[in-house]
Amino acid sequence: LTNNGPLMRKHMDRIFPEVPALFGERMFFSSDLGVGKPAQAAFLAVLERVGGTAERALFIDDDAGYLQGALAAGLHGHLFSETAALEAEFRRFGLL
Repeated sequence: LTNNGPLMRKHMDRIFPEVPALFGERMFFSSDLGVGKPAQAAFLAVLERVGGTAERALFIDDDAGYLQGALAAGLHGHLFSETAALEAEFRRFGLL
């Protein structure tokens, strides 16, 4: 989920080619959703599109404000600061 707009969506494959390769159709832009982070509605819209639930979702960001929005929407959250801490969080959630 990014707050980047249509221009980034159009050129994502040239700017960050690894992102489309990793996420495919599961790249979500606030401009498409009509609402952006940190609004709870942004996170809930993504969950609806992927068929997920807040209780099973982990949101990771380096912006504490965005993280607060995810937490308010009921998602689990991790404030990214370093790779080792993120790896530990992934292990805690059984993702590694």
